[in-house]
Amino acid sequence: MPRITLLFLLVLASPRCGAQTAVAPGPKPIEAKQLFALLNAGRERELAGQDLDRLYGILKAGRPFPTEVTAAEGVVPFEDAFGRKTRIYLRVPPRPRAVLILLHGLGGNETQLARAVSGEVLDREGMILLAPCAQGEPLAHTNGDLGLLAKVQAQWWSYDERGIVMQSLLGLARQYGFDRNRVYLCGHSMGGFGVWNLGLRFADRFAAAASLSGGLSRREYLGSKPHRRFHLLLDNAIHLPMLFAHGDRDEIVPVAFERRLHEELTEREIEHRYLEIRGAGHLVDLGDRGPIMPALREHFLGSRRDPHPRRVMHRVIEDRPSRSFWLGIDRLWASTGRVEGRILSDHEIELRSSGVERLTVFLDEALIDLDRPLRLRVNGKVVHEGRVAPSLKALLASWRGREDPAFVCRAALEIDVP
Repeated sequence: MPRITLLFLLVLASPRCGAQTAVAPGPKPIEAKQLFALLNAGRERELAGQDLDRLYGILKAGRPFPTEVTAAEGVVPFEDAFGRKTRIYLRVPPRPRAVLILLHGLGGNETQLARAVSGEVLDREGMILLAPCAQGEPLAHTNGDLGLLAKVQAQWWSYDERGIVMQSLLGLARQYGFDRNRVYLCGHSMGGFGVWNLGLRFADRFAAAASLSGGLSRREYLGSKPHRRFHLLLDNAIHLPMLFAHGDRDEIVPVAFERRLHEELTEREIEHRYLEIRGAGHLVDLGDRGPIMPALREHFLGSRRDPHPRRVMHRVIEDRPSRSFWLGIDRLWASTGRVEGRILSDHEIELRSSGVERLTVFLDEALIDLDRPLRLRVNGKVVHEGRVAPSLKALLASWRGREDPAFVCRAALEIDVP
């Protein structure tokens, strides 16, 4: 395959937009290419006055990409939203249809796990391989499970949406057309910690995830008790098919970490698959005839994301805006927050929350009929009853940060929780 020479940056060069001629009673209808260029450049204000239904239709259709591309493979530079520079190993098949994200272990790099993956399988499944190289955590935004020690650790995955993993996935979606319902996350050791934390925080972005010799919190190295704050995130596992494997003789990441996760998920009656490999240490066998690779293939190839669930569970442990599917938590009054939403009918939604001060409900038209008056009940109290008007604000908010056509909505409700 030819090497990739294209600079893989999140902020892509946008074509210059020609002057628009005003046509009464509003601006000239925007074309898809121009719309995406304005959004990429952060020039949302220039969309004022555009026909909302037209914008909605373009965003729901997604960026126009060819079904075939030039197959390519190589290491490319990347910079995340924190300004951290890194490298990404990228392998693109001729007909991209899915994405496999690989997260390496401590001391590794972008090619560490990529060598273990069969190119034949990737090409047959049309799977893009995205393997970033981890850097030190952003000093002002560490993950919260290691305290001040995180600032001296040379390398660890950031669990923030602005970090390398989530930003590189967003950048990939701007360059290639693939099925957003077929994005898979896999990691080993430190990468396994990344899988648990990114998968649970952003469960609506992935079809399935797999952790090998990983864990949920580094704080558990300091004692035998689970890090309860981080274990709250297991609520979100209802949306993420999870496979995890661990050698019972692992002397680097104790097998007790993932045994405990298996026990908790079982107690919560959340479906998952746990493989404990007798006699194996930290470096598990990823060969085709080993105990893990066949299970990984079955797990990933048999999983697709459902982008329109009628029930959404969203637990957060940081007080910053966070969204899962059609539910967004905007602000907390407690140190952690949880909201569970159910679509009872095409005009009725029920929410239960704790620790949440303000939230947003995006009205997914695959589930909700905007032509009917909506009843929204939060914690047993009716907080809205009536039709919800579409707005440019709601449309742009539903696109922002995810840029996923499945999540585009014309209407939303911002609610102060009673």
